Amino acid sequence: MSNIRVTSKNVKQAYVVSAKSSNVDAKTDFYEPSLADLKAKIKKDYSPSNIQTSQTAVRSIFMNCVIIGNPFLTYRFNVTKAFLNKHNLRLTEIYWIKNNDKTVLNDALASFPNDVELTSGEDTTNIAITAQSMSLQPKSFVLIGVKSADEDSVELIKTFKNAQLSLKLDEKKGSRTNILAILSFKNSWCEIYYFDPTCTLYATYLDKPIVTKVLERSNVLFSTDNSIFMMPATVKKLAYYSSASFKLFCVSLYNAQILAQIKNDLKTILAFTDVLFMTKQSARAMIKMYEIPASKLPQCFQTVNQLPKILAGWLKTFSKKTCLVVICDGLKEASLTTDIQKEQTGKYSSYYFKNTQIVDMYGTHQAFIGGFLSMLIQGYTVELCLDYGFFCGSMVAGQIGVKFPENKIQRLEEWIDLHLTDYKKNRKCASNMAISFFHTPWKLQDMEEGATISS
Repeated sequence: MSNIRVTSKNVKQAYVVSAKSSNVDAKTDFYEPSLADLKAKIKKDYSPSNIQTSQTAVRSIFMNCVIIGNPFLTYRFNVTKAFLNKHNLRLTEIYWIKNNDKTVLNDALASFPNDVELTSGEDTTNIAITAQSMSLQPKSFVLIGVKSADEDSVELIKTFKNAQLSLKLDEKKGSRTNILAILSFKNSWCEIYYFDPTCTLYATYLDKPIVTKVLERSNVLFSTDNSIFMMPATVKKLAYYSSASFKLFCVSLYNAQILAQIKNDLKTILAFTDVLFMTKQSARAMIKMYEIPASKLPQCFQTVNQLPKILAGWLKTFSKKTCLVVICDGLKEASLTTDIQKEQTGKYSSYYFKNTQIVDMYGTHQAFIGGFLSMLIQGYTVELCLDYGFFCGSMVAGQIGVKFPENKIQRLEEWIDLHLTDYKKNRKCASNMAISFFHTPWKLQDMEEGATISS
């Protein structure tokens, strides 16, 4: 049915490592807003009349993140084991098929008409929506992608009405809307991507005046592995542009076995990447795919601290920018390592992880990245980006699907109060690292009291 499969979903660990440093004055100033201002922002009325879906709106020259990717219309079904066996589908796997073969989707719609949820989904879209939802800054995220001219495209745009997300979509006539089908059974799921190869973003579209204006005003550019798979030339152009324009370029590599499909383009993109989000499985897959020199121990015996160090050493051989590699599922634990720390690893545990509150693991990594990016573009430290990412991941884990609870505003206020009162007392993190919107090295600040460092 497909030659791309991902067999791991429930990742338990998270590791963070910085890959390359450069000679920049350690006293370089950076801007970190006051957390006290956030409580007023979360109560601000974002009326639907302010939401723009047909054109792009930018909040300010220093407060924008551009997310590149093609929106997918998502159908989520609660299916039976018999249905999965009928179509030879296995849980925890991902399938890519062309859009003209919708046998499984049509059968699911006919078999489960009362048990289907229709949303806008896929990694890129979910990250964009969750990041904007949690950024506390209206229209600070812009999704640049494509849309078709069919009825599904009309339905897709409707799903953005409550997202506060600015869109700039190139319309492709004669193409079909990309669709993602999520088939859930008990606590697991599989995913089927229906994509139209003609419904992708071309690099020439980035040269249009309105798109160029958005890119110039943005601080951060973000792409996923799905976007690289569907439009590698466009992502490579954006990666190079970010380096030439002193902007941060972030990439998420979540699907382990899709890496083989993008091997020829991935290394070029990673050379200009500032922040790389990965899972433990995708990190192992990359080490194996590129035959990266690792420890003498077999892969199954490599410790959790060795994986980020192996990738760090490999990235340093060709990377043109400082790269922070985040390996996690966004829910439980992370580790932080920088060259400045001489390859030491600082462990970071989520303050919000509770097994009893987990309802659905799907989308936790998307919410984590969204929360991380929402703090990143506001100039907060890496420590706070990680914490807010875990906070977003924990809220999504308590819901079915990639969405936040009804009491989101109340929980945001509690999160801010916690940080305003005794944040340092209640958190144990590796370091307080300042971040700049230009590709300077990650600067190590004073260690937090009680921080744990291990080599």
